[in-house]
Amino acid sequence: MTNKALAAVIELTGELPAEGETFQATEEGNQYEFTGATTIDSKDFLQRAKKNYKITKIKITENTRECRVLQNGASTFVCLIDEWFIQALSAKELVEDIEERPVGPVSVDDKRFMWHNDICSLIVGAISVETEITDLIGKLEETVLDGIIII
Repeated sequence: MTNKALAAVIELTGELPAEGETFQATEEGNQYEFTGATTIDSKDFLQRAKKNYKITKIKITENTRECRVLQNGASTFVCLIDEWFIQALSAKELVEDIEERPVGPVSVDDKRFMWHNDICSLIVGAISVETEITDLIGKLEETVLDGIIII
């Protein structure tokens, strides 16, 4: 994650989790800290992540949240993640000659997606879709979508 994106995360959430801890921040600003079994080992996640996803050009507004469609590189399975993460991870946010472009997204379970570089890793959860757009998601899964995979 770029320094600018890291600063934005801190601005939105108020802090970063301590080493070995994770937390969830909602739009309302509530934070729930998790320890123990819910901690995600990013190195283990990366070793187990066998599913490469591509970031498509398709954006969907789900309730009031702008989402980006990700598609499994080996199948046509699609899911949504918040567009904010795509923007935060974009190459234009990198500090030239200092930060390496993040690699990803990769997944273990089609629900959590990881980007990583030599500095840090970011794991983002898929957005649960409302029934109004499940038909659209089904139609998107019928074809291979244009997109990029950063490897």
